[in-house]
Amino acid sequence: MFPLARWQAALSGSHAEAQRMRSGGLPREAYLIDQTLLRSFAPLLADMGQDGGWQRAIIALANLDAPLLLDAVAGDDFGVPSVRVRAMLALPAVESIDAPEVLGQAINAAIMVGAPTYNDGDRRGCGIIYWATALTLVSAPVTRGFSGQARAIKTLLQAVEEMMPSLGNNPAALDDFAWRMRRALDATLDLLR
Repeated sequence: MFPLARWQAALSGSHAEAQRMRSGGLPREAYLIDQTLLRSFAPLLADMGQDGGWQRAIIALANLDAPLLLDAVAGDDFGVPSVRVRAMLALPAVESIDAPEVLGQAINAAIMVGAPTYNDGDRRGCGIIYWATALTLVSAPVTRGFSGQARAIKTLLQAVEEMMPSLGNNPAALDDFAWRMRRALDATLDLLR
């Protein structure tokens, strides 16, 4: 099956068009583009198998019939399909975890993208990037344990599984979400040191 980068490339063009529609005051059209992407990709991804972290994460994100806690960050102008596609585009290409460096590199890469996203005012996008990274890491099979591994994964799992009320377009709630996810990533990095 295709590597993650190819799936993400296939999603990115249409999602960029959805973003343009949303920016142009056409949120319903943007919603439909992202929904169609997910409905089209889900059957293809289902045949892929769930051997690795990103594979498990992308399959879960593509399945609109199975609610995810991340769906709570959807808003009036940024629906669940858009949240899911945005998360799919942020997944790190982690298949398995065999060393602390795998966790550290994925988390540091997410922060390198998430922090500027936050600073540009996109709190929702930042939180989605961090959440998608955490989901991938907790979904990845551990092929060789290491000191602090169980605590690190538990920290990420708690962040991914934390119940959230519907955040909608509430700036303070979206800010809290982004920071909650960032603190989980930072705490995980601390456990790996």
